[in-house]
This record gives sequence, C-alpha cells and structure tokens, in this order.
Amino acid sequence: MLGKYILFFLLTFIPLLATHTLVCVGTPKTSLPKRCTKDDNHTKIIRLSPDATYDTSIFTIQTKLRTLINQDENISLALLSQGMSGTLTAIAQNNLLPYYREHIKGLIVKDSPAILTKMCSKKTTKTIPKPCQNIKKFNTTLQEKASLDEVTKALSPALQMDWYYPEMLLADTNSTNKNIQHESWINALENNGIPYRISKKFDTENIDYFIKMLPSFLKLHQTKIPKYYGPILRFHIGKILYASKRPVQVLSNIPYGKSNQQNYDVYFENNRSNNPLLIYVHGGGWTKGDKSSFADFSKQYANKGYTVVSLNYRYLHLPQVGMKEMISDVKSGIEKALHNATIYHANPKKVVVMGESAGAQLLFMAVSKLDKNKISVAIFNSMTTSLYKHSEKKQQRLSGIKDAKQRKVWLNAYSPISHLNHYYTPTLVLHSLDDKVVSSSHLQVLDLQSVIHNQNITPLWISYGAHPLAPDTKSMQLGYQDIEKHIDAFIAKILKNI
Repeated sequence: MLGKYILFFLLTFIPLLATHTLVCVGTPKTSLPKRCTKDDNHTKIIRLSPDATYDTSIFTIQTKLRTLINQDENISLALLSQGMSGTLTAIAQNNLLPYYREHIKGLIVKDSPAILTKMCSKKTTKTIPKPCQNIKKFNTTLQEKASLDEVTKALSPALQMDWYYPEMLLADTNSTNKNIQHESWINALENNGIPYRISKKFDTENIDYFIKMLPSFLKLHQTKIPKYYGPILRFHIGKILYASKRPVQVLSNIPYGKSNQQNYDVYFENNRSNNPLLIYVHGGGWTKGDKSSFADFSKQYANKGYTVVSLNYRYLHLPQVGMKEMISDVKSGIEKALHNATIYHANPKKVVVMGESAGAQLLFMAVSKLDKNKISVAIFNSMTTSLYKHSEKKQQRLSGIKDAKQRKVWLNAYSPISHLNHYYTPTLVLHSLDDKVVSSSHLQVLDLQSVIHNQNITPLWISYGAHPLAPDTKSMQLGYQDIEKHIDAFIAKILKNI
C-alpha cells in the first residue's frame, strides 16, 4: 500500500515541480539569492533600469511575463522581487488577464511595501521616503488627471487584491515600516483567503522550499468574494496608456442631422493621410452616454494611425425617438463620415466600427442596413444580441408596446440574432462571462446562430470582467490592454487583405 502512495506522489507531485520557472525581478543593483544571479532553463531575470519610472517598470514586467507564457502555454511561474520592485511586480501581475495570471502560481517579496497611503501621507519635516518621492514625480506626469491619493492607492498591492492572487512568501528582514507593512500584507492575504508563508531569511533554501510546496498550496486556495473589487490601476491605463503621445487634431460636434445630439467628433494626426477610418458608438442603455467619454481612447487610436469618429445619437424618448430612430441616427452618422472620409485624412475603403453595450446593438443593426462592402470589420463589446432576453417590463419600456403579439414583431425587428442572414461583416464580439447587466448568453446565442448563417462572428470570452468591457477614462476594466491586443490583431488581419 505504501508503495502505491509513493508511486502516486512521484507521478503527480514531482512533475508539477518541474513546471515552475522562477522569474526574478529587480534593478542591476538588487541583491537577489544565488538562484537569480544568471539566466538558465529554470530562472528568467527581468532587468529594470535604475532610472525606470513606475509606469515603464510595470509594463516591462508585464511584457516579459506575457512573452514567457506565450512561448510555453504549460509554464508555471513563481515571481521573486524585493523593495519597490516587489510592490510593482505585485501590481503588474494583478493587472493581467486571467489567462496570463493563472500561470503565476507564487509571489515572493522581500521588504516590499503593501500599502503606500500611510507612508506617503505623513506630514513631516523629515526626508520623504524615496518611493513617495517617485510617486509624486509619477503623479506629475499625469498632469493632474489623477489625484496623488488615487495614484498611491493604485500602487498599493494590499488594496488591489481581488478574486485571483498567487500564493505568497513574505520575507521582511529590514524594512523600516516592517510591522505596519508586514501586518498589511497578512491582513490582505487572510481577508482574501490567499495562502502564504513567512520567512526571516531571503535565501535559496527558503525560496526552493516555497516553490516545492506550491502544488499543495494550490489545493488549499479557496477563492472568496473580493474585498477590493473593481478595475485595477484604472488611472494607469486610462490616464497614461490612453494619453495622446503626439498632437491630434480634433474636429468637434460635426452635425449629421438637425438635433443637437446628431453629431460626432473626429480625431486624426495632421501629418498622416489615407488612414483606416474607425467609427465608435458609445453605450448607455439607450438613454444616456456621450462621445466625450472616449476622447482619450480616440486620441490613442489616432496616434496608432486611424482617423477616429466618435458618434452621438438621440436617446430613447418615446414616442418621438424609438429604436428605429436611434438606428437611423447611427446609420446616418456612418454615411456622413464615409462621405467626408478623405477630408478627415481617411480611406473610405478601410472602415472599422466599434460599439459597446447598447451602442453595439444599434451599430450592428445600422451595419446590417448598409451595403455589403461598406464596413471592413466590426468590434462589438458586451452587446445585447436578443431583446427577447430582457424582462417583459423592460421590453415594454424600450418599445412602448404592451400587446405581446405586436411586441414580438418589434423584438424581431431590432434583435441582432434575427438579422444574421444579411449580415456579412467580419466581426469580433467581446463579452464577460460574469456580466451582470447583459448576460453572457447573449453572445452564446449569437455565436450559435452565426454558424448557421455566415460564420463571420468570432467570440472573445473574458472572465471576471464588468459591463461593458470598453475603455473609459473613469473606469478601466480589468486587463483592457490585453483585450486591446486581441482587437488590434483581429483588425490588422482583416485590413491587410483590403
């Protein structure tokens, strides 16, 4: 019997150990254990420049992790770092899509601050701690688009733990804020049900033991409802990544109809021409929202070489404005933008449309009414695909129709799944499996129905995302940078053949 247990151990536990790769993070001056002194098959080192800013350090760490995982989809990673590198590593891995994060099995930090708010908010005449000095410098690069308090909280790992976090080894040996920071780590880990170990030594023996124990840790890890739920580093991606890198010309409130809501803004770089034309339609439950929310997003895509049209439309206001009128607005706006494309430095033969939530549904319906080859590629985000799936009360509110038979005609007329037989545009549809506003079943039925018709719908499922998954300067969703790479790759694949 004992032999069977030994065989079981050898066949299950030992193979798991072999899959772990230790990734060491730090500056060239960082004193890491011997295991991290060179690159080999089991140790990969991320070198950070001593002069690197916080944002570039986070992106450098994320890029290296993505590369390692993309090269080996079976890899399991344990991340080791110290000081502020440990803090930034904790933040960097927590802002990856779950696909990448599930490969990160362990996080080892030494003397790394868990909460920076208390450390950096103290009013004292003494020397300001270096991490706080760097945060203040970092904050100036945001041009006051984010408060110092927001930046500090976003860079505090203990305030950013959520539903998925790797097991941790804490090595606190000489931190000046040892008691406070040590307690902050422990409280955050215990509040979120995350297994951890504590070590007074930061050496190869303790690190190796922790890595060997990771498979047993994984069995103990029970997820809990997160205490700190929400977008991670919303200021970081929304205010830095989406900040304009080069001057962008903006043409505001160009009318396409008589109403003051029938207008759009245009973004493009003056020194570029023949750009792909990107038309964005905001959401808002058919009753609210505005193109101005996507100004930073539009400028960023202008920097990528697009001419961006951010479109407004009239809100639902029965009986004057219903679904028919809103779809007509979106269609008219697209047609005017196409007509004036060359004026906006754009190529009318390379047209990308993007929409989120209610805006995606309106955009889908508008595209289905345009000539077959007008739109090159579409990206829909958290879209209502079947109005049947809304409650009867909401159906009546949206349609203004109480009679069930009459309302059925209306539901068919404005549900995207009912129009796939004449919808030909190559389309990527994003949806969160955890969407509480528009359930993931909307994409499921669209995906199934598209197979019956033109098979031109490509689904992209996201775990742990909110509604919608579109970028917004006020509320960036989890890992949108990773999602955006999927979007850009999908667009590039279609446009290269046009």
